[in-house]
Amino acid sequence: MSYGRIQERISADSGCFVSKGSISEWLRGIHKPLGSVNEFDQTASFELAYVIGVVLSDGNINVRKYDREILLSVTDREYAEEFRRCLGRVVGGSSHTKVRRSDKRNRWIVQKRSILLYQFLKRPWQSLRPWIEHETRCTSGFLRAFYDGEGSISGRSLILYNTDQTSFSTFATSSAS
Repeated sequence: MSYGRIQERISADSGCFVSKGSISEWLRGIHKPLGSVNEFDQTASFELAYVIGVVLSDGNINVRKYDREILLSVTDREYAEEFRRCLGRVVGGSSHTKVRRSDKRNRWIVQKRSILLYQFLKRPWQSLRPWIEHETRCTSGFLRAFYDGEGSISGRSLILYNTDQTSFSTFATSSAS
């Protein structure tokens, strides 16, 4: 397609005007259409399922002014490290994802800004099921993260506790069938 046809198509699809110069820069790789947004890989994987499990248990998705962030603040360093690893695999610019210590709160904290991942994760959890149930490895990643956040061991018993019992019992019932 010519630059003019691309311009017309973008205008028809989105109602926005984009200059031919911007289109040229996108095609030549000088700039990206989304700018400097932290892109993320939506491909179903252990790592994405783990991130989903963390957010549905101990993690948070926050809005701060213009930023959208995914956050985990926990006392277990290994849990924070695994979340950092998985989040780094899912979101571009992973070298900036660090685990930091808050001595004041006695916690390990992992934060990552990504408006695209934020939009993906803020949906109802039922719509995330295709990524959780894609394959056994994805399901195990989700369950590992969820149990890391909400589970505990007492003697020889594994206990799962979450105050929002309706959402998980629906998942557990349908996963068991």
